[in-house]
Amino acid sequence: MEVDGTTEALYSEDFDANEFLSGMIAGGDIKSQLEESWRSVEQVRDKAMAGIRDSAFRYHSGILTASREIRTLENELEELRGVLLEEAGTLEQAMSDFSAQRVQTGQGDNVASLVAQQKTQQGRRKSTRFARKSVFGHLNKIEGFDHEWLKNRDRYFVGNRDLDEYDIVSLKRMHDLIVIIFSDCLILTLWTPHHAKNTHTEYKFVELVHLDKTEASVYVPDKESKSLAAQLHLDKLQINFKLHAPLPVPNHNQNHSLRFPFILQTLNHSVIKLFDCESEEERTDWIETLNKLSKELEDQNKIETATKKAIEIGESLDNIMNRYRNTPTHAEVLLEKIPPWFREGASDIEDHVEMREYNEAVEIVLRAQKFWQRLKDWPTKRGALDLYRRVVKAREKLIKSMLEPLRCTMDCPMGFDRPMVVELIGLTKMLGVVYSAAMLYLDHRSRVVALAVEAVKPEDSALNYVRKCCEVLFELISQTVEEFASLQLMDSQHRPALLGWTRYRLQLFCGQLSPVIFGSQMTMAALAYCIQQVRNAAISTSAVVKIDLLSTIDAAFEEECVSCIDQYMDMLIEDFLAGHKESNFLVISFDNKESMRMYLSQQKSMEGLGSLLPYFDNLTLKVAQEFVRFGQAFLQFTRDMCTICHGGMRRQAELWLSRGAAAAVQILKEGTMVSQYAAVRAEALDELLYATTQFLTLNVFNGAQDIFTKKFGPCEYFLFVEKDTLEELAQELKARLKK
Repeated sequence: MEVDGTTEALYSEDFDANEFLSGMIAGGDIKSQLEESWRSVEQVRDKAMAGIRDSAFRYHSGILTASREIRTLENELEELRGVLLEEAGTLEQAMSDFSAQRVQTGQGDNVASLVAQQKTQQGRRKSTRFARKSVFGHLNKIEGFDHEWLKNRDRYFVGNRDLDEYDIVSLKRMHDLIVIIFSDCLILTLWTPHHAKNTHTEYKFVELVHLDKTEASVYVPDKESKSLAAQLHLDKLQINFKLHAPLPVPNHNQNHSLRFPFILQTLNHSVIKLFDCESEEERTDWIETLNKLSKELEDQNKIETATKKAIEIGESLDNIMNRYRNTPTHAEVLLEKIPPWFREGASDIEDHVEMREYNEAVEIVLRAQKFWQRLKDWPTKRGALDLYRRVVKAREKLIKSMLEPLRCTMDCPMGFDRPMVVELIGLTKMLGVVYSAAMLYLDHRSRVVALAVEAVKPEDSALNYVRKCCEVLFELISQTVEEFASLQLMDSQHRPALLGWTRYRLQLFCGQLSPVIFGSQMTMAALAYCIQQVRNAAISTSAVVKIDLLSTIDAAFEEECVSCIDQYMDMLIEDFLAGHKESNFLVISFDNKESMRMYLSQQKSMEGLGSLLPYFDNLTLKVAQEFVRFGQAFLQFTRDMCTICHGGMRRQAELWLSRGAAAAVQILKEGTMVSQYAAVRAEALDELLYATTQFLTLNVFNGAQDIFTKKFGPCEYFLFVEKDTLEELAQELKARLKK
């Protein structure tokens, strides 16, 4: 787009508005020129905005592309790091084996062969661990099968395949199986599709076939069906003869749909299975695999072969009952060499962690720790140091793996899974890390408390809102302490953690309530009520949980309480001085006795003020009006102050009372120095001042002292000073009245 000189002038930094307007006026039609200039400006603006949008899009696209590349690079680096760590571990183990061979035999194998051997062992262990983890996920979905016995380590997972099973007698197809292959058995299952009544089970258990002393071979129906069927028929005939049940005669002349069948039978023909495959290669693979597994099982009965196999696969498939028995082995007793279970302890712990078998992993850790503690032979201990370090690292991984499900179980939105929590906490106790479990529980309760308090909706009245918040908070604190004790965490080591958590939650709670309680619109009476609500809830909960909650509440509110009470005292003194300035020792007179009695009845409702009847002269109250109002406000202030303050604020409370009393006494002292007023005679003023001193002493200060004594005990100093001053003024005024 071409931009004219006018538009360029408008966007230039040294644009001169006066010169621009003068030129337009000299050009003639100003309106048409302005419209044309405005159209040019809009075109330039639209073009600039489009350019900005395109630049922003390219900028953000570049950022997204760079972030994806960075993420990909991080994943690749993490994979490379894992490979390097694995290679380093392989090299370290190979060098350790090389050193051990040189120490024991005086010579060692080639380091390269040892490294290759270690890589082979790690590859087998990794594949076996992954296979066990995956197959256990499948076995959990088999209906009607108890797979606890498969935790035995002298069997390992081979694979799972589809296979058709046929009846050996009738040659009819029976099942379309999914066969899970282990080193010593076959688990025959049927696939079960999902439906409305079956949302978890995927397989149905059919049969378990052991591979001990078995043989797989090609099945030829024309030659072998009669002999095998006859053998089975005789076996069943003997059984049915005992049961007096007829047995149908097998028919072998009917057509069958076998393609590439093979049979699996034991030497005594106690089990004969007929299977069919889809191809010749598949049948050959089945026969070779099953015969190989059967041969391995036969070789495992030989000591030399079993020892060689244990060394080859890192003894990860040894019988767990023999490796982890409670009775020590001969090698452990004599401490002549490192036992096999200790050498493979770290790997076994990692296997159990991946399978979520925390009890077994903890048992291995504890046994390794016990073995290490009683191992006194220094050469053996030096050789086992690296192995023990691996156990320690595996223990750390185990702890992290247990704490994560513990946290998830506690925070489960469907509810608190108590049995699992108790089990995991018990395991952390055995490992000596129960403090971490306790902190996890307290963190969980912190989230629960925070959400519950935030869920309390603000009410129209701040008093109701404070009351509801207190009910929610202290009920949750009580539940937390009870659960903490029920989880066996309330001991000398973890009780301080619970106390610290409780204090922290109370401090946060007080911080949340402070803007509401100490707001500018809150009166002192309302403030006292809110503080009393919080204190009462803390006292009742403390009696149940046996924890001092009140001191934390008092400490959290103390600073703001002092500030607010100072403000209220200033307001009380200002109101009194303003009232005195308006009234100036004005007496109260009544028209009749009825109005006087109504006034006296109203004063009786003011608790602690006492009776004003002794200060009446006929229908006139000899006490100055502003001092009556001051007495009412001073007593109410004293009551509210004693409600708000805790026991440790005694001296500060005395200072507040002294300030208020000193303001009233100062006005009386100034009045005694005045001999004549325009409104009253001096003698009448002396009578008024004398009655006022008696009223302040007997009705106001004595009442305030009683309220203070109930809260803090006897008043020590400050209020007595003001009462002594009033007594001196009263004596002076009494002497002046006698003259």
